[in-house]
Amino acid sequence: MSPGELRILEFIETRLDSLVYRPSLWGSLHSVEDQVLQLLELRRVLVDPRLGARDTGRLMQDYVAFIATLFPEPTPEPLAAQLEALGRTDEFAALLGGFVADELVAHVAGASEPTALELPTRLEIAERVFEQVRAQVTNQLRRDSRSAQAIPFPANAGPR
Repeated sequence: MSPGELRILEFIETRLDSLVYRPSLWGSLHSVEDQVLQLLELRRVLVDPRLGARDTGRLMQDYVAFIATLFPEPTPEPLAAQLEALGRTDEFAALLGGFVADELVAHVAGASEPTALELPTRLEIAERVFEQVRAQVTNQLRRDSRSAQAIPFPANAGPR
């Protein structure tokens, strides 16, 4: 993976992490859902060099199937709309985060057994996935260490 591709992938992972971890900072749940899906499309194209702009329809099929597993009577509406209708918006971040995490693994592992010609491409994809997982773990550890530390305030801090 080129340094430029790696920087873009790191940006995508950082932004996905922020969108899922703090969705309220990024706008409405509908907006966050759209942003996450667009970033996932970009991630797929970067991680799998065989894909192009027209090959991301599978992501939406996977997302629709994922949403269908969450509700006894799913509708074609986005996840945010269905959760709002049921008064369950507090579940949005966890559910969307689960899809984001599972999507990468499913994308790489979901294909059939590679042929001898496909194996080098599959190995490259797996290498890119491991780079992403490493970055995600690093980001999570960094975030956990920040949240566990007390915020220092100056001794003379007070109202001005």
